[in-house]
Amino acid sequence: PAELAEATGGIELVSRGSAGLKLHTYPATDDAARFTGGSVQPATSDHAGLSAWQVNFPETKPDVRWEQIGERKVRLRIGAGLAGLHDVFVNVRYVGDRVMAFRRGELVGDHFFYGQSWELGLRRWADPKESRELLLLFHPMRPDAGYLQDLPEKVRPEFASAKETHLTIEDPEIVPVYRGVLNLTPKENAR
Repeated sequence: PAELAEATGGIELVSRGSAGLKLHTYPATDDAARFTGGSVQPATSDHAGLSAWQVNFPETKPDVRWEQIGERKVRLRIGAGLAGLHDVFVNVRYVGDRVMAFRRGELVGDHFFYGQSWELGLRRWADPKESRELLLLFHPMRPDAGYLQDLPEKVRPEFASAKETHLTIEDPEIVPVYRGVLNLTPKENAR
């Protein structure tokens, strides 16, 4: 992706979650702008000596389905690919020991809980010729786990007994990632 920007002399723009952004360039210029990922218009600069551009990507809602199919299992389905997006992140939010991702029975990724959600990028699994389904298998936390003292206190669960386990799985946050290349051309060369 960065090679494309270098080859065209442009600026690669990646926006995570937002279909619009304001870009400032230095020095101020009256260059013409082209944008491969959507639309671009001159904007009012917030700073003297800088030019501003409003860049807008076509807003896309990713076709990602999250279906809990058991106490510890979730099926994650990627619809018709990424629909023009650069990537889609799924923030897998849980409190437990770990989560493992399987595709067609093969382990393709895992995450050990340390107080943060697992940010799972879906681009590598969005090929329309391949299976676009992942099975997530969650493992509960046990009160005798040696790492518990290393977890932040605010995410460390209370255990009523030495035999109790803990696992909570929340709905994920689905974050589209947009990408395009901005090319600025002096107006006399833009024709």
